[in-house]
Amino acid sequence: ALPISDITLRFTWDFQRDLGKGGTIEHTSEKHITDLEPDNPVRAELAALLQGTRDSPVRVSNLFPKYIRAPNGPEANPIKQLQPEEEASYLDVEVQLQRERVGEGNSTNNILEWWVIRLKDCETNDCNILPMVIFNDKVSPPSLGFLAGYGIMGLYVSIVLADRKS
Repeated sequence: ALPISDITLRFTWDFQRDLGKGGTIEHTSEKHITDLEPDNPVRAELAALLQGTRDSPVRVSNLFPKYIRAPNGPEANPIKQLQPEEEASYLDVEVQLQRERVGEGNSTNNILEWWVIRLKDCETNDCNILPMVIFNDKVSPPSLGFLAGYGIMGLYVSIVLADRKS
């Protein structure tokens, strides 16, 4: 019998911030991991894609989180309040492995491969676009950083004091 290999799906998102606008961490990322058990039919369908015996897309349920909170720190996590069933609230996608022969000869070095991910049951023309809503902290410019440290009340008090002095 052939040994059974682990198959793990990792869906990773990565955001880059402009540090010139007052951010403290330039890159933030996170991932959603799904382990596929040996008896999972998605596992067999993905293996067939990799082996080249299947061409049609494979449906992967609950892979794509729609709502992410990316504050000014290093984390970028799904928002549990907007996805109350957590992973069960994530969107279903279809994945397909595309192959294209480049160059001459039959070498495997001449084959380009890439994954195409689409929303499942998409009814618009934008099925190749994965809609993700990102909530991030508004960062004040470095020149106003001394005010931002005191929050909205500190900003209000500073404006009132400045107004009273003029």
